[in-house]
Amino acid sequence: MTTFMLQVAEVLAGEPPLDASGTAIVPALRPSRPKSIPQAADDQVALRSLAEQLVSEANAVLHGGELIELEDQLRAGELGFQMRYGSRASSIRTRFGAGAGFSELSGVGGADARRLADFAVSTSETLSAGAVELADPDQLGPLILLLIAPATPAFG
Repeated sequence: MTTFMLQVAEVLAGEPPLDASGTAIVPALRPSRPKSIPQAADDQVALRSLAEQLVSEANAVLHGGELIELEDQLRAGELGFQMRYGSRASSIRTRFGAGAGFSELSGVGGADARRLADFAVSTSETLSAGAVELADPDQLGPLILLLIAPATPAFG
């Protein structure tokens, strides 16, 4: 079993996964910021590929119960995907417009579950609205753990 699969098993046992210092593992976020279109597209595709791997690993551990569903969400001017576990969902999408790409995390782990207006909104307006993204691709694992964790104070 991989380290991530062991962390999934810990969550299913009702224990939040801990880092070496004993702190609960949660995804690190940062305010969303514009990127060049090629970089934003590359980052989104890399995250989607990693999501496929990690969801497969988690589902191998979840095999006797509900599974995480991974669904692409492609729209004009936008690449995205959603991970669903029961009634909980988390979406990662990148919108393209005005010469830039802008990533956003919504749902479980994000600022909130609301959909931003449309991709014509300026970056400063979007940042002030509280849009966030994962700090780096390594945060996708903790996001999935948060998605499957029971809604209890132990899980933050």
